[in-house]
Amino acid sequence: MTRKAVVTVFLGAGLLAGAVAAYALAQGADASRAGAAPPAAAVAAAPAPSGADAQTPPRTPPRRSSGEPRPPRPPLSRGGEEAGEGSHGAMVRSSPSERFQRMVQLLSRMRGATFNPAEAGLIAIGGLKDDVPRKSDEIIADLESQLAKTKSLGLRNALRLQLRDLYKAAGKYDKVLMHLRAMVAENDAALAAEEAAEATARAREK
Repeated sequence: MTRKAVVTVFLGAGLLAGAVAAYALAQGADASRAGAAPPAAAVAAAPAPSGADAQTPPRTPPRRSSGEPRPPRPPLSRGGEEAGEGSHGAMVRSSPSERFQRMVQLLSRMRGATFNPAEAGLIAIGGLKDDVPRKSDEIIADLESQLAKTKSLGLRNALRLQLRDLYKAAGKYDKVLMHLRAMVAENDAALAAEEAAEATARAREK
């Protein structure tokens, strides 16, 4: 094949490819005006963007290294937890009348505990068991000593219940049963005495 023929073939192929691309673009324009998607040939024939027309990928924020300090946080509003929030913070921000009212309530609760013999005795029994770190045997000996000197039924019940828990934790189940049986006997005797007193009072009224 001569050089002229080769040039003619290449020119013909280029004209044919250009005609096909122009036809595909025209079909795509018609489809877009009609509301349809352009044909695949138009998309394939459309030249890819280059240079400034090419879309650059979105930039991701740089990662903070482990040693870099965090940026400061914005200050919290009054509705959030500020410095001093909580019971102490509320006490600081409260008015003098509110602080006085809280103090009165605290003193009232203290008076109710200190001037109520039963409540004060229960608090003392709990303190003997929990307030001072001691060995279990020392606590048991102390509570047994108090039980031998205590006469009121309510405090004796409280002492026996504490001793029951301590003996149970120590695995001395015979002592647990001993105190439970003693509680039954003492409370039964107290109830029987109350019933006898009520019966005597009713007989006198007749």
